[in-house]
Amino acid sequence: MKKRRLKKWVKILLTILTILASAVIYVLMAILGAKGQNSIFYQVIFFCGYTWLILGQFGVYYAIWEN
Repeated sequence: MKKRRLKKWVKILLTILTILASAVIYVLMAILGAKGQNSIFYQVIFFCGYTWLILGQFGVYYAIWEN
């Protein structure tokens, strides 16, 4: 099967959208940090959010920009 490549403008657009999504998640982590002290549900969401910020977004960047 032939591997398709993204055009450069699509790569830039996806990178910008990923950065914006990460900024929104970062702001939400500040809000959920206060609520996470009392609820295991918020703690799980808090953990998933920071996992995205530390590992997930770099995986997406690698997948977009690999040659």
